[in-house]
Amino acid sequence: MKSEFDVKSLIFSHEPSEWCFGVNEKLYGRYTQTIDITDDSTGKTHQAAMNELAMHVNEVGHNKDLVQNVDALERHDRSVYYFINIVKPMKKDEQVELLTNYGEHYEDIRERKNYGLRNMKGETKGDSDPHCRYGRNLEVRDIVSRTIDDLQLCQLYPTMEFVEEEIRRPVVTATNRFLNTTMKFVATGNVTVPSALQWVALVRMQYVCYLFSDHLASIEGSAPYLQRQVGYPFQGLLDTCKEWSERLKWTQYADFLRLDPSITDAEGKNIREAVTFEIKEHVWWELRKELKDPFNKSIWCPIAYDLIAKLSHDVALLTWTTEPTFGLLREKIYSAASSAAKKVSEAAKNYATNSGSFERLQFEAGVPKGTSVTAEQVASLRKNAMEGHSLNPKGLLAALCDMHAYFDCAYLLEDHRIGPFFSLPAGASEQMYLMVKYEGFASGSKLASVPKSMETSRQQSASVNESWYIMWQVIYIANAFANKYLPNGEDVPFHERFSLEKLCSRTGFDVVLARKHIAKGIRPRSLHEKVPNNEHYTDIRPGKSLDKCTKSTIRGAGASTGQEWINSFGTRRPKAIFVWEGVPNEPLPGGWPVGWVKKVYERQSGASKGHLDRYWHSPQNNFRLRSMAEVKRFMGCLQSVGGDEILAWKLFKGK
Repeated sequence: MKSEFDVKSLIFSHEPSEWCFGVNEKLYGRYTQTIDITDDSTGKTHQAAMNELAMHVNEVGHNKDLVQNVDALERHDRSVYYFINIVKPMKKDEQVELLTNYGEHYEDIRERKNYGLRNMKGETKGDSDPHCRYGRNLEVRDIVSRTIDDLQLCQLYPTMEFVEEEIRRPVVTATNRFLNTTMKFVATGNVTVPSALQWVALVRMQYVCYLFSDHLASIEGSAPYLQRQVGYPFQGLLDTCKEWSERLKWTQYADFLRLDPSITDAEGKNIREAVTFEIKEHVWWELRKELKDPFNKSIWCPIAYDLIAKLSHDVALLTWTTEPTFGLLREKIYSAASSAAKKVSEAAKNYATNSGSFERLQFEAGVPKGTSVTAEQVASLRKNAMEGHSLNPKGLLAALCDMHAYFDCAYLLEDHRIGPFFSLPAGASEQMYLMVKYEGFASGSKLASVPKSMETSRQQSASVNESWYIMWQVIYIANAFANKYLPNGEDVPFHERFSLEKLCSRTGFDVVLARKHIAKGIRPRSLHEKVPNNEHYTDIRPGKSLDKCTKSTIRGAGASTGQEWINSFGTRRPKAIFVWEGVPNEPLPGGWPVGWVKKVYERQSGASKGHLDRYWHSPQNNFRLRSMAEVKRFMGCLQSVGGDEILAWKLFKGK
């Protein structure tokens, strides 16, 4: 059945999907069939298929210079045959390459092999690129997850039986035989090395175990009353499925690591490298909600990438056993984070003194050539967002920051020649970027940073923000691993629990600041974020003409001193966060005189937390007014004293 094939293809790294055929005939008149010509124990095409089929016929793909001359057709809606169709008669000794077209359903495989339509357009890369491969594999995992979730117990049982008897047993038998016979941990000529696909299958069955176990728990919980009854007919099926699910766990990773790391299979693939990569992908899938897009080098610098890889290895080594050693894993997390923080400090020092390597702090741009942004994207950028960590590409954010400064200048010069689209600077996609300190916050946040290209950083003598790196590229990662894999329940003795305080102590970071930003997490910031929702604000939406937008919106946000209060207990309340600044856009008879500025702040505490405070500032003396009623009254005073703000202010205050 299709569910069995989908699980098999996932276990064997999608190799079976490359060689399968779909047919119109329904199994038993109701189930979708797939013609599978791969071996259930290896994932490779079986010998009968290699003997009987023209397996290695290439396809035309999207290459218009190639002509299809082989048709794959069905007979009786169930058998697939290749028919050669060469129009022009061939001469003696003439050779013609056989080419077919596997159709639109093969496009996923084309993209993995890097010759799909999107590959040709530069929109994606093949599976040789870890970032693209991870994204595709996540989609496949989700598809298989939904497939399994749709199975009833009577359908789940044969699927799990197939996985147990036809896949797991042969794979485990082959790999265990190799582990047991290679006592000196060096492959000899008379020992067959299981393929890299089979070793990777051991890791992928960990994921399949999770899917089966989760669905079995759902089935078991769906009818608890019936299951308590004597003679419940499906209890035996449930128990057997649970046993099969537990067997899918790989508990011999430590033994695998004792093998010679240079061992390769018959195709020359290094089995250690294949398994190591697969373990990283599996652990990162488990942490997908916390560590977004782990292969994206525009989000994670090399130090962070290596930390994630190191901790992924430690998780597999210390927990993929019959007796997990969580205490050792906890110490491994502390130690790895401490080492990574030292590497950050060393690289930052090398950059500051120009005396050594600092490449391990760099991010890729993450944007393709020719990228353009719209005016609303620039207008919506809020620099204080960079106190945290964003999933937006560093190259894009760096360009938006630079354009934001340009718009400020354009506003001050009253330059109205601002178009709706702007291209990123030439070469932006090829440059590397650093997170450097941003001094625009009056609050002096240790983490306030903006990305800048290497060239710009040097020109402006910018300083690497070491604190930002330690927070988001070290502590955030280590804490995510600890919360996921270490037991921290009430039954765990306090001295054996993971401690964020100890992690921060080992990395030299403020635990209060760390706790605050860990709670915020990492999320993709919308490049269309608008100013706070209020009827007085101009809202720029995608597609709205820039000519209809006010200059205040184009100018966007800037820095401000913020507000601070002291309550009746003598304690300080948190400063309100600066939100927006620009030319007032409220209607005013006769229009606003040049120079008036409106500022908006958001309250951070008390019953009115989240409330927006608006202030209007006069052009000459920066007198602050709290409402439009006050503004209109002050305007009247100005008119009565001939425009002198000081006299008007005294009149306004009744002095």
